[in-house]
Amino acid sequence: MLTHILVSSIFVFVSPEDMESDQQVMDAMFGGNDWYDARILVEDNESDYADVWLKFQWHWGIPFFGRTIEECVANTQEYLDRVWAAEDNGEQLAEPLPIWLSAPITDAWPVGMTNESAIEVLDPDRNRVFEPVVTIRNGRELIQCDSIEFDGELVRLHFDHYDSYIEASIDLLREKGDPLQDGKWVKERGSKGRAELQLTSGVRPGPKLGWHPDGFPLGKEFISSLNGTWSVQFDQSGDAVGEFEILDHGGRGFSPIFATFRTPTGDFRYIAGWIDAVDVYTRRPKIHMSAFDGAHAFHFTADLLEDGSLTGDFWSGNWHHETWTAERIEP
Repeated sequence: MLTHILVSSIFVFVSPEDMESDQQVMDAMFGGNDWYDARILVEDNESDYADVWLKFQWHWGIPFFGRTIEECVANTQEYLDRVWAAEDNGEQLAEPLPIWLSAPITDAWPVGMTNESAIEVLDPDRNRVFEPVVTIRNGRELIQCDSIEFDGELVRLHFDHYDSYIEASIDLLREKGDPLQDGKWVKERGSKGRAELQLTSGVRPGPKLGWHPDGFPLGKEFISSLNGTWSVQFDQSGDAVGEFEILDHGGRGFSPIFATFRTPTGDFRYIAGWIDAVDVYTRRPKIHMSAFDGAHAFHFTADLLEDGSLTGDFWSGNWHHETWTAERIEP
């Protein structure tokens, strides 16, 4: 049985516009600052190549030096205690984190750490207690969750308000050469039963997991043709208004896109993804966008047609799929 080492209903939506520049967001989407790719299977087809994956990013605020997650947390707290003792005595703790226990999720962060930088990373609220936090990113949206269960090599990240959780092994979070398939997102859907969707993650971003597709950077003229407001028609859900924003790729190989869809009953919050310069099958530019917040798992794709309109698919979890079209109404 899983043991609750930390239980909290705190689930915070951060306002990243006040904290991050476009460049910082783009750097994170390229795998900088310890942001790693994750994906959830929303359509399982006979061919793996035809499977449809929702993609998002996350940051695990847990130094992975330990054989189990409980050991990682205990070791981190012990190290934090020594940092605070040195700080109280006016000394500098020179000993680095005990990385010999196992490879940390990032190789860089223990190097050159001072008392102040260690406290900033491990104890940002300065209460002398290490509290693991996982942050999920949907482009500019940051969602912090600290309701976490540990049991040996197994971890559950709870979205308490939404009656759902992510379950994964510690190996899914460690440094590996290839993505691992040993996680799942579980969502209770009331009378519709329980949904369990496969979750895959890896500590190295790349083509297999998401944010860097094949293709070439998009030209500024193409970017300007997509930026703006669109009239959207979902074949089952009805009319909506789409807001698209494409960031300058900076010569990196793809163009990040941010979006939302406004409907009469609300909006889809923050959606983020990328645009392939040319889809290898349709030979048209292809849009891929996703959003995951623990309650919802949305994934959108669309082709840009020769007349400037869009046509694509929308998945909500693995239980709902419909098509959509859009026409641009203003820049």
